[in-house]
Amino acid sequence: MIVPMNAAPRPRAHARFAPLLVASLLALSGCGSTEDAAESALLEGHARSQPQPRSIALEALDGPSREALARAAFPVLLFPSPHVSTVLSQEGEPWVAVSTASDGVHLSLHGTSLEHPVLRDEEVANLPTPTTFVRGVPAWLTLNEQIRSAAWHEGAIAWTLEVECDRPMDDTRCTAEDYVMRLAETLELVDPRTLENGGAR
Repeated sequence: MIVPMNAAPRPRAHARFAPLLVASLLALSGCGSTEDAAESALLEGHARSQPQPRSIALEALDGPSREALARAAFPVLLFPSPHVSTVLSQEGEPWVAVSTASDGVHLSLHGTSLEHPVLRDEEVANLPTPTTFVRGVPAWLTLNEQIRSAAWHEGAIAWTLEVECDRPMDDTRCTAEDYVMRLAETLELVDPRTLENGGAR
C-alpha cells in the first residue's frame, strides 16, 4: 500500500505538510492487487513500445525541470497549459513534486511510490470512505487552512493535489470543490522512459 509522504521538499518557500488524514486514507485505496499489477504491466509495456505523444506541458518545462523529470522513478503528472510546471525529484528517491503559480493561485502536486506501514484495525475503522472519483479512481477531497486538496492512487503511485489561493475566502477555486476536481482530470501523464536522451531537448 502506498501513501503520500512528506519526504519531498515542498515547492513553495513556506513549507506545509499534507494532512495526516490524507496519508492514512490513501493506505486503504487497495493498490498492489493482482489486477492492478497486471494493468500496470500492460501500461508499462505500451509506454515502452509507443512513441510519446506531443505534450504542450512537457515542451513548456525549463531545463532543470526536464532533468528532474528524467530522474523520476515513475510516470509524472504535469499541469496542463497554460500552466508551466516546475518539477523536483532526486535520483533513486520514490517521490516527485510538481508546482506552478499564476493568476493568484498556487498549485502543488506530490507523487510517491513509498510504501506505508499497514494501519491497525482500529485506525481503519475510524477512516471515512472515499468521497468522490478523480481520474476514474476513488479519491478524497479535503480542506485544510482553506487549501483544497484531492488525493488518489494511479496504479502504485499515490498523488496529492493542492490548490492554494491568494484570496481563499473570495476565490471560487478555493471556496468550492469544482476547480480541484476539474484540474485533476486535466493533468498530463509523462513517462520519463519515453523521453529522448534522458529528457534533453
